[in-house]
Amino acid sequence: MRIMLAPALSAALCLVPALAQSDWNTVTVTATQQTAIQPDTAVFQIVFSSGANVTLSDLMNLLDKAGLGNATFSGLSLPLNWDFTLSVPLAAAPDTLQALTAMVESLAGNASGTTAQFVYTETASAEALSSQSCSSAGLIGQATAMAGGLAHAAQLGLGPILAISTPEAAPILTTSELIDVLTRTGFFLTNITTTLGPLRCTMTVRFRLSSL
Repeated sequence: MRIMLAPALSAALCLVPALAQSDWNTVTVTATQQTAIQPDTAVFQIVFSSGANVTLSDLMNLLDKAGLGNATFSGLSLPLNWDFTLSVPLAAAPDTLQALTAMVESLAGNASGTTAQFVYTETASAEALSSQSCSSAGLIGQATAMAGGLAHAAQLGLGPILAISTPEAAPILTTSELIDVLTRTGFFLTNITTTLGPLRCTMTVRFRLSSL
């Protein structure tokens, strides 16, 4: 049985490549839901700018004296920007932020000309992300309501589910300023934080349509 759809609805009842439809008496919809993610890790990206007389060992010693010895070297770019990454539990973020700020301030006017800035990020560890899951029942319920509305508008009945895609989940990043730009002698400290937004879950479902 083939059911012809009104032109106005033909665009709405579109085909989804991942769920290719074999005939025209079906409707495919994609449901989306969001679930809050609780970050548990603070990540600091630290960048030193220095002269040619400064070595990696010098900067590692500087971090160690500031109580930030767990920072790892992550790259070097010209003109002599040294990148480090430091990950700590979220509860330790305030103390780490204080130590970093003190270290940056201590570099003001130093003889070597070395300056530093850092970016603060709140994220979820692999363990925290693995505990987050999409509600398949909720996504199917939302998809059913969406498909039912389209079928009703076309004066058709909504039949059984023919195919369901695997739920997909991805975190949404949001960015906000943590503290103001601090102007010091000879350098600027800019601290911006990027925090995890909600987890977005999507599922594509195809239904059979029937005549009323």
